Amino acid sequence: KIILEGISNRDWEDMAIVESRDGGAPFIYIADIGDNHKNRGEYNIYRLREPRLDKREVSEIEKITFRYSDNISHDADAFLVAGQGKEIYLLTKENPTLVFRISNVVSGGMVQTAQKLGSLKIGGITSSAVSRTGEILVRTYNNLYFWPKTVSAGVYDMLNKKKQEIPIHVETQGEAVTFGKVNSGIFTLSENAGLPLNL
Repeated sequence: KIILEGISNRDWEDMAIVESRDGGAPFIYIADIGDNHKNRGEYNIYRLREPRLDKREVSEIEKITFRYSDNISHDADAFLVAGQGKEIYLLTKENPTLVFRISNVVSGGMVQTAQKLGSLKIGGITSSAVSRTGEILVRTYNNLYFWPKTVSAGVYDMLNKKKQEIPIHVETQGEAVTFGKVNSGIFTLSENAGLPLNL
């Protein structure tokens, strides 16, 4: 349990961990992008160094603030961090899913614009993940999809290529998915407390 000083949880929805470009500890990204009532004008993504196991509080936290390019509020549960943190992709929970990208990510109070790239033939996305080697996972409440790494293809281009559907356990409000370390498997998790982590 770690206390993150100076930030609040309005509607945290997804997380990612990304290797740092400077060889230091990896970065953890926390996406405060939920908007069930679609009444937010701006959204935040928090970035911090992965703390040591004995760390109980973290104060050095960067805030990445953005708004959507269509000037509409969107409810999103999923995001992908690519290019070692240089790009962030937002996947809305709408049907069909809209995809937005923040390019040249910066922090420190500047409000950035997430540019709309297009849509996917999938709706109701609740979580997503990208592996260290570039594969992508996207889940809904009932389905899990996998895209192998495509050489030289960007994230949005990959998401529009042929995908593989992977059978998963039925979970009440399943809203999390990630790759295991070093391709050791895929983990899914329900939002409801007390339910098991599935591999």
